[in-house]
Amino acid sequence: MFYPVYKVPQLHLRCSHCNHTIIINSNRIGRLMHVGHSATGSISQILESHMRHQSQHVCGNCNAPLETKIHFSETHKVYAVDVTDRDVTLSRTVKIQGSVRATTLHLKGLVYHGGYHFTCRIVDESGNIWFHDGMTTGRVSIKDGKFGSVSQPNLKKCRNKKLCLVIYGHKS
Repeated sequence: MFYPVYKVPQLHLRCSHCNHTIIINSNRIGRLMHVGHSATGSISQILESHMRHQSQHVCGNCNAPLETKIHFSETHKVYAVDVTDRDVTLSRTVKIQGSVRATTLHLKGLVYHGGYHFTCRIVDESGNIWFHDGMTTGRVSIKDGKFGSVSQPNLKKCRNKKLCLVIYGHKS
């Protein structure tokens, strides 16, 4: 679901001095980002840094550093961020760069894990948070607050389970 099968993202390596650009089609970049252990800040900031950062490569023309920028050729419908055991701040929205423009995705889901079991919270268009656990609630979701009124620490834990995945998607 998160792996780009048909529309391969492009990695743009651009020289900061002479603007020489190398474009690499990469099937190693999917729609799931793993947050590094040392990452701090909001998911939006971490994602922006991931999508655009200084490369370890240098320009073949002038030896200046190359900047890495990831573009997706297809507008994203969904993007997931693995935050297992990470201390990050949840963002209500994130931007994903497309080949023409950036797409804004909205927080849609929070997945929790603990005791060999997953549960989730779903965030609706109004910012209402709904809890779901198929083992205990069946097909019913229980209202669990509103985004912005539930504190960040309370969003990172849910009924003795830890946040492991954050899902962003298009606004309906």
